[in-house]
Parts: sequence; structure tokens; C-alpha cells
Amino acid sequence: GQYKTLSLKGPDRLVVDLPASKARAGLRLPAPAGIVRAVRTGQPDPNTLRIVFDLASPVAALNPRMEQAGESSRLVIE
Repeated sequence: GQYKTLSLKGPDRLVVDLPASKARAGLRLPAPAGIVRAVRTGQPDPNTLRIVFDLASPVAALNPRMEQAGESSRLVIE
């Protein structure tokens, strides 16, 4: 899968865009923990799923990568 990450300031956020994706009904988002204050989703256009991590301070996404898990994939961001 394709993805794009973007760091924003004022307030600090990490944005992950997933082209050719939509959130499925009943999608469960992770609970806030550590530096992550909240997690939310949006659809900036009909074919892109956006995941926004509201942060307590700025971060840089290191080594984002797709990992295969059986028939599905997951995006790992450190």
C-alpha cells in the first residue's frame, strides 16, 4: 500500500494519508497514550483515508514501513 506522512505544528500533529483507502464501518482507533493526545480520521477526498495523531510535542516519523500480516498489511511508524 501507499502512504504519505506529514508533521504539522500549531498544534503538533502527525498526519498519515492512505490513498485509495476508506475507513471501514466500526473502525476502532487506538486510545491516546504517551505523547499521543488523540487519534482521529477523516476523508480529505473520497479516495484518501487520513489518520491524524494529535501530539503533546513535535515528532519526526522514523522508518515508516508496510508489514505484511497474512492477507492484510499494516503500516508501522516509529
